Amino acid sequence: MESLHYFFRATPDSVAFSSFSTRHLLILAVAALGSLSIFWYRKKLRRPEYEKKLWWFFLISLSAQQILLYGWYITTGFSSVRESLPLYHCRVAIICTIVGLITDNRLAKSFAILWGIIGSIVALLLPNPDPFFFPHFTLVSFFAGHVLLLWAGLYLLLVQEFKLEEGDLSSLVILTNVFHLWVYLLNRLIESNYCYLMYPPFSMAFLAHPFGRFLYTPVVFALFTFVIIAFYNLVQSQYFEFDKSPPDYSI
Repeated sequence: MESLHYFFRATPDSVAFSSFSTRHLLILAVAALGSLSIFWYRKKLRRPEYEKKLWWFFLISLSAQQILLYGWYITTGFSSVRESLPLYHCRVAIICTIVGLITDNRLAKSFAILWGIIGSIVALLLPNPDPFFFPHFTLVSFFAGHVLLLWAGLYLLLVQEFKLEEGDLSSLVILTNVFHLWVYLLNRLIESNYCYLMYPPFSMAFLAHPFGRFLYTPVVFALFTFVIIAFYNLVQSQYFEFDKSPPDYSI
């Protein structure tokens, strides 16, 4: 019982997660191995019995991660409105993934793929979890949520073979910038840093100068737009045209 209480503790520790430690590298290896497995076995995973199991796996696991995370926030009172709202890219992408899986909504799946894959890779490489030593619930939730989001995005793209179209790109670019503008105004109002639009999750000498602080937010807006367009073009390129032959359902 004491170990369970420690795992769900609400008193933060003084040191944040150590990036590129042995534990971090192991997490990255698991994320990469799972991603490669989805890629290499994509044709077999399209078999109805496998595809349906994956559908349930991602729906249940991502829903459970979100319910447990916000349940912990509410019961412990650890995080305020400045941190706990679902306004970070990956949190929105997880919600879109869940909605896309349930409703088959095209826009939700587009956000799940573009925001989800891009955001989860960045978050896994440059983690910024809540300040707790391992083992702690929020660390498990942070990494499990982002790994599952990455795999779910690849599942939609490679197993369900969701096709992004030009209309999807236009909608995503417009809605992303509208969302960023709204979040930026909210950040100014409540002094938060959702989507890291006010400052990055790591120190930058560039921001020590007033001109750097002035440029930071416009650069982030432009960078997100550029990355979305670049990722869309990558998905549409010849590197993703690898399934010309009929599905291989052999074991």
